[in-house]
Amino acid sequence: APKPKEKGTPRVKTERELNLIEKIRRQKFRLNMLKGDNLKKDDLIGIIKREDLETSVDILQNESLKQLKGRVNYLTKSAVARTKDAALQIYINGLLSTLKTFAVNGVGNSSAIVFNMAETFYAGATSGGVITTREARELASGYMEQLSSLSDLWSLFKKGMDIEGSGAVKTDYGRVYDSAITKENWGQYGVLGQGLDFAANIVDFPKRLMLASDEVFKGITYGAEKRRLAWRKAWQEADGDLDAAEELYKDILSDFEAHPDLVELADISKAKNTYTNKLPSYLSQDTFGNPTVKRGLALTIKDALDLDPTGIVRIHVPFFQTPANLLSYQFERTPFLNKIHRGLQEELSESAPDHVRELAEARVSMSNLVFGSMFTYAMAGNITGPPPTD
Repeated sequence: APKPKEKGTPRVKTERELNLIEKIRRQKFRLNMLKGDNLKKDDLIGIIKREDLETSVDILQNESLKQLKGRVNYLTKSAVARTKDAALQIYINGLLSTLKTFAVNGVGNSSAIVFNMAETFYAGATSGGVITTREARELASGYMEQLSSLSDLWSLFKKGMDIEGSGAVKTDYGRVYDSAITKENWGQYGVLGQGLDFAANIVDFPKRLMLASDEVFKGITYGAEKRRLAWRKAWQEADGDLDAAEELYKDILSDFEAHPDLVELADISKAKNTYTNKLPSYLSQDTFGNPTVKRGLALTIKDALDLDPTGIVRIHVPFFQTPANLLSYQFERTPFLNKIHRGLQEELSESAPDHVRELAEARVSMSNLVFGSMFTYAMAGNITGPPPTD
């Protein structure tokens, strides 16, 4: 008779079970990595080579990230899942194809530029601290310089139409490297594949046009921020010596990318002013008092929407990240409501850097000024008309 197993002894898994567990682990890794937009070519090639031993590395190295992502989708997703992705892609681009969408996007990005200048001027005129009126003038001059160079704007637009290489983008409008209609997604490389690529370019045109317009606005803001940030650093390091500040300003501006602290601030500004910044997380403490990063409410909701395997939620809520960023932008500029805006209150705290706190105070003051002016204007009947006189 076989010897009975001792109580509590774990059962040894068979080779088939171990292979299945490893396959599931690899699939989870692939899916988690493919959710992001910061994809690396080597990672994608590694996934492809594990699933497809016939395709040479030389061919893969010459392909774009979008092509590699398509190959991965073909190898890891079922035909039903890829068909669902293609239908969603057509649906989202259909929503983006209206002229109203481009008009609203342009007006929103332009208004952010105007508010950026106004708040900086207000901070420079009232704070008496790190932010100066000269910095505000440099910011305004930077915007004018960028807008006057049509060749640079056209170059930014063409680069944006290629999509690849873009940084922060409106990912709810469409994943940067995703297209569920290309030949790589369906493993077709003949005449049918060429037809699929042609169809993908036609379908994706509204998305590419929208993201390209954002790239133009980001380029404009980045160029303007270079001038303001270069002057801020020069003025601080010169310690009030105007001649020394002018020399430092020229040196910093001539090699701006050599100052990673300034590049980071410029990148943050261009993302926020085009509503392409990532949804926020915040620092908290666990039960033992150790610092931990928690996902904000908007980011939690976005992740829940992305987890829907059917795509039905995406049909009813096609865009979330961009509206959430727009609401956050308006939220921190609305009197009374901005009192409970976590990010703004952190910027207003004494622990915040001086330039951050000064700009946050200017943001609050400007919002109160605009709100008060519009309220007074409306109560006088200058918007909807005066009340009846009889």
